[in-house]
Amino acid sequence: MQANIQAWLDEQCRQISGATGAVVLVLPRNSVSLVPAAHWPPGGLPGEGLAAAAKAAYERRQPLSQPRLNGAERPIPLGSMISCPIEVKGRTVGAVAVGFDPEITLPPQAVIDSIKRGAESFENYMRQTPKARKPASASTAQPGAAGFVPNDITRTQPGPMAESNAVDPTRTQPGPMVITAAPTAASVGGSASGQIPTLQNEVGDRTVELPSSNSARILQLLATVEAHERFTAAAVAFATELAVTFGCERVSIGLSGRRHVKVEALSHATEFRANQGLLRDIGAAMEEAIWQGATLIYPLPEGAQPRVDRAHADLAQRHGSAWISTVPLVKSGRPCGAITLERNSSEPMARAELTLCENIGALLGPLLEIKRTVDKPWPAKLAGALHEAIAPLFGPGHLAMKAGAAAALAVLLGATFISTDYRVSAPARLEGAVQRVLAAPAEGYLKHTHVRPGDRIKEGQLVAELADEDLKLEERKAQSEVSQLENSYGTALVKQDRAEVAILGAKLEETRAQLALVQAKLQRTQVQAPFDGIVITGDLTQSLGAPVKKGETLMTVAPEHDFRVILEVDERDIADVKLGKAGSLALSALPSDTFPLEINRITPVATAGQGRNYFEVEAKLRGKADQLRPGLLGVGKVEAGSRSLIWIWTHRIADWMRLTLWSWIG
Repeated sequence: MQANIQAWLDEQCRQISGATGAVVLVLPRNSVSLVPAAHWPPGGLPGEGLAAAAKAAYERRQPLSQPRLNGAERPIPLGSMISCPIEVKGRTVGAVAVGFDPEITLPPQAVIDSIKRGAESFENYMRQTPKARKPASASTAQPGAAGFVPNDITRTQPGPMAESNAVDPTRTQPGPMVITAAPTAASVGGSASGQIPTLQNEVGDRTVELPSSNSARILQLLATVEAHERFTAAAVAFATELAVTFGCERVSIGLSGRRHVKVEALSHATEFRANQGLLRDIGAAMEEAIWQGATLIYPLPEGAQPRVDRAHADLAQRHGSAWISTVPLVKSGRPCGAITLERNSSEPMARAELTLCENIGALLGPLLEIKRTVDKPWPAKLAGALHEAIAPLFGPGHLAMKAGAAAALAVLLGATFISTDYRVSAPARLEGAVQRVLAAPAEGYLKHTHVRPGDRIKEGQLVAELADEDLKLEERKAQSEVSQLENSYGTALVKQDRAEVAILGAKLEETRAQLALVQAKLQRTQVQAPFDGIVITGDLTQSLGAPVKKGETLMTVAPEHDFRVILEVDERDIADVKLGKAGSLALSALPSDTFPLEINRITPVATAGQGRNYFEVEAKLRGKADQLRPGLLGVGKVEAGSRSLIWIWTHRIADWMRLTLWSWIG
């Protein structure tokens, strides 16, 4: 439709005295920048000054006059410039700018008013039919109803269009559209309502204006399709309804498959698979229309653009059809099937009927495709979804997706053939190599505590004391009894009373033994460290004066620099852990450091905890680390040989699937 804009601009500039150049800028839908639609004179270039003037008028939404820009470089020398916005349906869609001879300081007011009136007449000019315009724009006339050529004005995929043909507003191809003229009454089935031309982008806008009678027909067809739950029944009913509506002897519905179009339904027939020759010829005709992305008619109307119609000719010759037309079905801007209409008489369908049929293909094609997809069994749906997902990898374009797929394939192949060290990972905790429990030597009360967990201790250091008042009283009592018995024993010796000496001697030994026992108990109330180390547990500062029972744990101590590591290896990985294997330990408190270790014991009994079964594996740290403390937690990794990367990444899920499958089928 740019030819129509150019014709309008040519007509305006011929009426303006002193004009040396002009440009029309328009704003496409879903765009934020103006684009040139026409310029005058046709053999020259508009220059940046005119484009800037038109842009200024568009942004300010009012006519502007601008003087020449000193030093501006333009292909055509311009003086002052007049620019006006262009409106369609009350919406500013662009602007026109006209430049004048440098000798003209300011155009006369009559010229300025003429430019304004011309900008205001833009909408009415675009509403006019080509025949109503002046001869200057006669080259843009549309063919009449008798010469309707759907191959030229009705398209279902992107492609160039001849400038001599206006774009029908009911077309179904995706891609940008130039400004279009409103369709005539004949082009919409008798509707007299005009459609003001606008810049459209039909990728996301499929709104069409139809007469009420055509809308009722489409709704009736929609109801026919929705009335059947199964796809085959819906397709047959749809084809039969089309045959009755358009007076055709046979209407065929075909949808695209993986390689070829499959004929899904014939009108007035529920069983048609036996005639494979007919289905093959109809499918070839449908593929012919889909391949060319246009509605095909056989025989070709006079004056129509030539198309490849060999398959249509074969269908007519072999099966006696005098007139055939194939209309593509469109889904998301791409052909998904076709409708083939056949008549035994050579009388062609009217232009309005073909337009309606094309609208039906654009509106109901997606519905038929959805019904076919829903009616498929789930394996076919899965296969179709997979095919649709990988289809861009084997077609043109989609370079980013192909590059990503190639990179993923390279990574997969590398992971399959590249081997690396496999290490079993397990939660770990650090313990002292030897742990000693300091227990209460007797029943009593806690008197003093001298250390807390984390404190370093030396061998023999006093760490806690129990109350000893009662034991001291018993000691004094025993000492007094020993003194008395010693005095009595001496008196008996002086008297030489052998019997008394024997009795008193026995009592004296018994009392001395009791005294020694009390003194030993007194000594044990002083709890001492058994070796150099560190206190692990036992904070008694909050329990002073509390009673303790004999054997009750007071605190636990361990060597300061002698540790062992306990790994909780999952039962699924225990087979890969061997004695003597090396590994490393990373602690939560020291995540940046790793410590070497060596496996020296595997507990043969599993332990249940934290929702899993695990084996405790004991390892010894190699080397010394002064910053370590018993009780630290972390993660240990044990070397388990060399495996491929793909095995390392997938062995867990592979083992789970193998076990699950075995549990199902035994």
